[in-house]
Amino acid sequence: MPVLLRELFVLYAQRGAETGLGPVTPYREYLGWLRRQDKQATAAAWQEALAGLEEGTHLASVSAGTEAVFAEPLRMELSEALTQKLQRQARSQGLTLNTLLQGAWGALLGRLTGRDDVVFGITVAGRPAEIAGMESMVGLFINTLPLRVQLRGQEAVGSWLTELQEQQSRLMAHQHLGLVEIQRLAGLGELFDTLMVFENYPVESSVLSGTLNGLRVSSVEGRDATHYPLTLVVMPGSRLQLRWQYRGDLFTRETVERIGERLERLLEAVAEDGERRLGSIELLSEGERAQILEEWNGTRESVPMGSLPELFEEQAGRRGEATAVVFQEQSLSYGELNQRANQVAHRLRAEGIGPEDVVALALPRSLEMVVSLLGIVKSGAAYLPLDPEYPTERLRFMLEDAQPALLLSTRELARRLPTAGCRSWLLDEEQSAAELAAQPRSNLSQSQRCQPLLPQHPAYVIYTSGSTGTPKGVVIAQQNVIRLFKATEQWFHFDSKDTWTLFHSYAFDFSVWELWGPFLYGGRLVVVPYLLSRTPVEFLHFLATYGVTVLNQTPSAFYQLMES
Repeated sequence: MPVLLRELFVLYAQRGAETGLGPVTPYREYLGWLRRQDKQATAAAWQEALAGLEEGTHLASVSAGTEAVFAEPLRMELSEALTQKLQRQARSQGLTLNTLLQGAWGALLGRLTGRDDVVFGITVAGRPAEIAGMESMVGLFINTLPLRVQLRGQEAVGSWLTELQEQQSRLMAHQHLGLVEIQRLAGLGELFDTLMVFENYPVESSVLSGTLNGLRVSSVEGRDATHYPLTLVVMPGSRLQLRWQYRGDLFTRETVERIGERLERLLEAVAEDGERRLGSIELLSEGERAQILEEWNGTRESVPMGSLPELFEEQAGRRGEATAVVFQEQSLSYGELNQRANQVAHRLRAEGIGPEDVVALALPRSLEMVVSLLGIVKSGAAYLPLDPEYPTERLRFMLEDAQPALLLSTRELARRLPTAGCRSWLLDEEQSAAELAAQPRSNLSQSQRCQPLLPQHPAYVIYTSGSTGTPKGVVIAQQNVIRLFKATEQWFHFDSKDTWTLFHSYAFDFSVWELWGPFLYGGRLVVVPYLLSRTPVEFLHFLATYGVTVLNQTPSAFYQLMES
């Protein structure tokens, strides 16, 4: 474009005479240069640059799809003072303004996606200096490339940007490789959905402001478009311009405005101090901080001073005849569930188990599993759920790590469990069944427990998935479970008319919501059989049959249900 404009203005100035245009280097010189490049070295350079990258970086919440959508424009402008500060900071660090802007966008992208290794697209000029007359050729040389930015919060901004610039310098000789080939080498599919372009058209302002044989240029405007969901074009000048293009079906104008405001705050921090740590830069406005820390913070809600057993027993006292839990053709009323759980609690108390103890529970989905879990909590102990479907090594680790005082299970499951060193209580043994049946059905009083049960005592221990390493046992207090529901009452208004499903494994923390929701509000819990939970069509019929009003699922399960 700048080459074309300059030639056009020269022709106007010379009334069409071509004498001032000079010789033109043919485009085939560039094609010949491309053929001479070392393809193996270029491929190796890009593989090294992207080594260890685990996935692409996508800011849009859903895929952009293939349909054509016109981009929405949004223009922002930095102040002249901030622009000058950024220029001075770049010079003092030996950086280009382009690198500074790219680093800022990469840092913001990391914050927006919650990642410390991000990729976005950049458009390069693609004009190799070794071709004589390259700067005056007309042709398509630009190329869109991935720019990988690895964020280290403890590093000073200046040194981090210097490293980023050096990283790009090492790739300059390889910027001719096509994006499709680079993404094939990375093996991760589409690497990014955002693009940043630093434009710098070398069109002399004197040419535009002068008069060309009676012709005066009143204004110049360039328009272009990309297919990426979000594009940032930076225009240099006395005031840096940020020109955003966004797909209106994926981003709202307000969202893009907030992104632009955060980028400006980040640039202000970088301009002020190149030695500050990257992770210390605050991107939220005062209003956003107040919203997160005050408006959305549920700790101001008054949490009832009590324990889970006390709140459940209140519901059992009021709704003794109402159905509490259903599994297949079996059901228990609140009164029946409370009495049976009390027998478990008294039996555990006879074993010396109470608050601050951990009791492991390994049972299939059943009424017995719900009764036993509730009985453990009523005794004051914390339950450690062991899913029989988990790998043996994982179960062994959990038992060795948590060191439970007792394991509640069945004979069949106990044979499959690595229970060495852990006392077991097998519920389907005749002696165990007889001992349990002989226990009182009354609620445990505080004086009957090994020690008084407090809201701060642990309610359960559930282990993380371990996808990032060794699983970690997370201990949650009883008051935190109560707060979970108290803080969300304003949104959901749960009550005794609700029917909930226990869809997930009780060893997955989502089950805490599913189990205690109905029991704290006097609702009904329907335990979903395992195979049924894996069959969306039948599960849909199940929801209708039982009149389920509260359903909790992960997105992957919801998508399958929606299809049904």
